[in-house]
Amino acid sequence: MDGQNDNCYAGWEAGQDIASEEEYQQATSWLANKLLNEHTPGHLAVIAAQHMIYVDALLATKDELTRAHDAARQLIEAQREIIQAQRGLIRSLEEIEDKRRGAIVHFTAKFSMAALKAYRAHISDKRAEAVRALKGDVKAEAQRIAKDKWSKDLMQKIKKGEMAEEVYNELLNTEHRKLVISTNAVKNWITPVTPPYASKRGRSRN
Repeated sequence: MDGQNDNCYAGWEAGQDIASEEEYQQATSWLANKLLNEHTPGHLAVIAAQHMIYVDALLATKDELTRAHDAARQLIEAQREIIQAQRGLIRSLEEIEDKRRGAIVHFTAKFSMAALKAYRAHISDKRAEAVRALKGDVKAEAQRIAKDKWSKDLMQKIKKGEMAEEVYNELLNTEHRKLVISTNAVKNWITPVTPPYASKRGRSRN
């Protein structure tokens, strides 16, 4: 029966697809008969040896390809890990940069506030110094006016309080008017130039 099937088989060619087990057996039988008819046993042994070596080489190549595939897959995984590590490093650097910028902004603001505070203190000191100088000027002017008036008070009737009022009124008409607060302040200013009689209790000339 098998012989009849072999005689009916058209033959096998390289690259031909084998669709079933029966066709595989037919192709094998046909090719075996063809080889026996065309080659000597010695020649067939050589072909078989070459086939075995070729198959072994194919298996070795397959193993190498498998190892290469595994190595490539491991390399891809390693590259993915490197990319993830690089992304983490970038995020860390961005966080460090943000912190650095924040520290710079904080330091700049703190330094600016300190500089502004120092400037304001300096301006305040200068202003206070200027006010003291102006007060010294108005005080000297008050003493000059009082001293001049008392030098003309031949009857020695102008008391200290009355003189303070006169000096106060005159200072209001000068550039020192903003620094003249009250007659009591003027009274204190003219104390050093007040003659003894003007400090005694008694009625004023009015």
